[in-house]
Amino acid sequence: MAKNYIDYTNKTVLSIPDHFINVKTGETQQVSKQVENQIRYHTNNNTLSHLIFTALNQYVQHNQFPTSNHSQGSNDILNELLEIKKLLRQGNFNSNSNQNNTTHHINNEDFALKELEDVLEAFSG
Repeated sequence: MAKNYIDYTNKTVLSIPDHFINVKTGETQQVSKQVENQIRYHTNNNTLSHLIFTALNQYVQHNQFPTSNHSQGSNDILNELLEIKKLLRQGNFNSNSNQNNTTHHINNEDFALKELEDVLEAFSG
């Protein structure tokens, strides 16, 4: 059953179904509680339209590279870069290439995290 969220100040109405089709994957997904909570929060603060445009802006910016022209190898590389980016945002990673199999923690002192994120953004979108 769809729920309606209305921002009367900015004249924005958003109907949230129980399920939606993910336009990136084509799969049907449930609307998460986190998404509902954000929509409710922004509705209560009269910023619902800002939330929508922020999400759309981020979606468009992350899809600026043409995926249909890439070979499968290029897509694999992009997927690996996305995984690396996720690990970096978490703040640590496991190194299996080290003979001792030790866990390395990334500190901001080791390198400029922002610079590395910029490089990953440039190559992975």
